[in-house]
Amino acid sequence: MLSYLMRFWYWLRGMQTEPEPIAVPDFDFRPTTAFRAFVGEDACFVISNPVDLMMQHQGLMAEMLVVDVHTANDTCTMWMRYSSEELAMRGTAKCTLFVGFSDQGFDGVCGQVRNRKKM
Repeated sequence: MLSYLMRFWYWLRGMQTEPEPIAVPDFDFRPTTAFRAFVGEDACFVISNPVDLMMQHQGLMAEMLVVDVHTANDTCTMWMRYSSEELAMRGTAKCTLFVGFSDQGFDGVCGQVRNRKKM
């Protein structure tokens, strides 16, 4: 979609050359052993806001990772803080829980968000 909009923009401006394609980052979340034990060993973690992550990666939004945690009994959404500067420099950043389970808290590093294309 972004590529289409860029081509349209260049067509409107009358430029002859097309821009180079934009490399879309491919993000994933890797939980720590302690966090996996906290939510359950059978938990599956899915990043539910990849577009937000791309905008955060470019410094256009606040640094918040939204992860859906699927277990055999339930699905829950968690919000985690991370450093987009660290993600941009190293391709990986530590995540800490911002909002998660309402009746329990988890202190410490929950896992890492990684840009697989930069690793």
